[in-house]
Amino acid sequence: MVIRLLRYSYARVMPGMLPGLGHIHDERQWRRYLQAQYGRYWNFQEGQNGDFIRG
Repeated sequence: MVIRLLRYSYARVMPGMLPGLGHIHDERQWRRYLQAQYGRYWNFQEGQNGDFIRG
């Protein structure tokens, strides 16, 4: 479910602007990257209450 959310959120996430993801230049590469990461263990960190990403 998280992969699906990220897959359809390419325009909001803009992965090419994030550290370590500069190699992703378009949505096709983003989808391939997510597919490769699908089977891996993911560690999510939450911000404190009131920390929001503005976009």
